[in-house]
Amino acid sequence: MRAKSIFKDSLGWAGMPRTPQWLDPLKTKNLSLFDGGAATEWTRISGGTIADDTTTFRDGSKAIAVTSVNQLTQMDKTVAFDLSAYTHFVLSIYIPDVTKVLQVDLKFSTNSAWTSFYSKAVGQASMHTGWNNITFYVPLFSSSGAPSWATIVRMRVGITSVSNETCVVSCDNLYAIKGAYDKGIVSICFDDSYDSFQSIARPIMDIYHFVGTMYVVPPHIGLDSRYMSLAQVYAVERKYHNESSVHTTARK
Repeated sequence: MRAKSIFKDSLGWAGMPRTPQWLDPLKTKNLSLFDGGAATEWTRISGGTIADDTTTFRDGSKAIAVTSVNQLTQMDKTVAFDLSAYTHFVLSIYIPDVTKVLQVDLKFSTNSAWTSFYSKAVGQASMHTGWNNITFYVPLFSSSGAPSWATIVRMRVGITSVSNETCVVSCDNLYAIKGAYDKGIVSICFDDSYDSFQSIARPIMDIYHFVGTMYVVPPHIGLDSRYMSLAQVYAVERKYHNESSVHTTARK
């Protein structure tokens, strides 16, 4: 049995319906709500367009929609951050159609000329259509020049579209997080694929932004109204990134 953590242990995690406000505020730093405005808080550097998005956002009053047409579109924010104590970053984005997005880049620079910076790209395989919380782990960033996490003055988000495609990605939150698991991890498990998981438990878990593991009994799937259908099992996996494992059909 493999326990599932609140943040999926991969290069990218998707599925949280809202901002992870349950994170310990002493270990979490909000780097941007993307509320300051396109061309104000964030400035387009290259590629397509950026614009305020007052329709698709999680927190505050808006997001910033980045449109890329067969190219890389980049936007910068001027900051003054010491990020040396943080272990990973989480970027919340909404993707209407993931098949049109090639990758998402996150960069941090220690000077305005971008001669010393850190960078990390996450590819399409780590994203899905809908809301995504993409995790960028500090040890996986590459560096150019001689950057220092202690003196970050620029942040850059880049969206690259698939060749000959137009993609739109709405950016809403960017967090820096200090080692999230020093107090342990709780795995929330449900047996037997009962319908009550998706009709009762799942809505309650959404309030607290939790994911869980379903232990499914294959012969029971869709057997009658007590059990989830195969379509419902797929739906809670894809929409909420709950994990499914196989339960035994008999105990001896």
